[in-house]
Amino acid sequence: MTAKNWISFTAIVLLLSACRTAKLAHQPVKVKPDIPVHVITEQTDPVKSDAEGESFSAARYNINKVQKLSTATWQGQLQERLDSIANIPLFESTQLGLCVYDLTDDKMIFSLNADQRMRPASNQKLVTAITALDLLGTNYRYYPTILSPGWGWCWDDDETGIRDFNGGGSRWNADTLYYEKYERTLGNILVPMMKKSDNMLAESMFWQLTANRDLKRVKRKDCVAKVDEVVRKTGGTFSDYVIADGSGVSLYNYLSPRLLLMLLRHAYQHKDIYDALYPALPIAGVDGTLSKRMKGTVAEGNVHAKTGTVTGVSTLSGYCRHSSGHILAFSIMNQGIPKAAVGRDYQDDVCVILCGGFRNS
Repeated sequence: MTAKNWISFTAIVLLLSACRTAKLAHQPVKVKPDIPVHVITEQTDPVKSDAEGESFSAARYNINKVQKLSTATWQGQLQERLDSIANIPLFESTQLGLCVYDLTDDKMIFSLNADQRMRPASNQKLVTAITALDLLGTNYRYYPTILSPGWGWCWDDDETGIRDFNGGGSRWNADTLYYEKYERTLGNILVPMMKKSDNMLAESMFWQLTANRDLKRVKRKDCVAKVDEVVRKTGGTFSDYVIADGSGVSLYNYLSPRLLLMLLRHAYQHKDIYDALYPALPIAGVDGTLSKRMKGTVAEGNVHAKTGTVTGVSTLSGYCRHSSGHILAFSIMNQGIPKAAVGRDYQDDVCVILCGGFRNS
C-alpha cells in the first residue's frame, strides 16, 4: 500500500469512528429509578429488570416513586385499587392529585401528581386551622373580625358564600366587612368553621394568625408568613403554594396534595392540634358537609375530612380509619371537572377503598 493510499484509508477509519461516537452520544441513557415505581394499569407493558434482577416499571400514573408493596398485604392491595381507579376516562380531560399516607406506619403509600399546585377551594381552611392551632392554641381569644374581602374571591362556592355576611355579625365601620361583638376562643370557632365550611370564620381566623389585636396594621403577607412558618416545620417550602385568603373562596389560592398531606401529618403528630382538629372535621354520613355522603358504606363514620367546592374544582382532605386499624391521611384534588358531583362521587369511591372496601360498580 502506497503512502498516499495509507493516508486515505486512515482518514476513512477516523471518519467512521467519529460518526459512531456521535451516534452513541445521542442515544438515550437508560437509568434505573432510585426507588421501584409501583404502577398497575390495564395496559400490557412488560416488566423490566435491572442487572440485579430487581423488577421495576416505568411510571404512568403513580409518578412520585412510591415503593411497590406486596399485594399479600393490605397496603399493597390498596395501592393496586388506587392505581386502578386512577386509570379511568374522567382523567383524560380533567386533573387529579391524590396522596395517601399511613400515619400508623409513618410512610407514604400512594402518590399521584403530589406536587402539582391546584386550587384547594375550602381545603384552604385546613391550612388556616392547622396554622392557628399550632401558633395560637385552642384557648386563644379574639373577636371574629375581617377588614376586607379576600384577593380574587369567587362567590359561586357551593358550601357557603356571600350569605355569610348576613349571619352573626355586622359592619363595624367603613373599612370592616364583618364583625362579631362576642369574644370567642379559637376552639369555639373551629367546629362551625370546619363542619359548616364557614368562610367568614375562616377569614377571621386567618387575620388573627399574627396575634395582633390591631388588625388595621396587619397585611395579608404577614398572615402568609405565619402559614409559611408552620409549613416549614413539615419540610415544605414557600414555593409549594400560593395563599390568597384563609377560606379558599379565592381562585388565586394554589396548594399541592403533598402540602395538605404533610400538614395533616403534622397535626396528627402533635396531640394538642389533632385533638382539636379531628372532631371539628365533617364526618362521612354523619354531619357537616359530609352528612349525606358515603352513607351505607364502610366509609360512613370512618372518614373525617374537609370538603371544598368552587366551579370546576372539588377537593376532599382529611383522615380515615382502614379496616386494619391503621389511621390514614389523604388528599384528593379534582380540577377541571364539569360538575362538582363528578368530583364528589370519585372522592367517595376513593374513601371507600381507603377504609378497606371496594369502589361502587
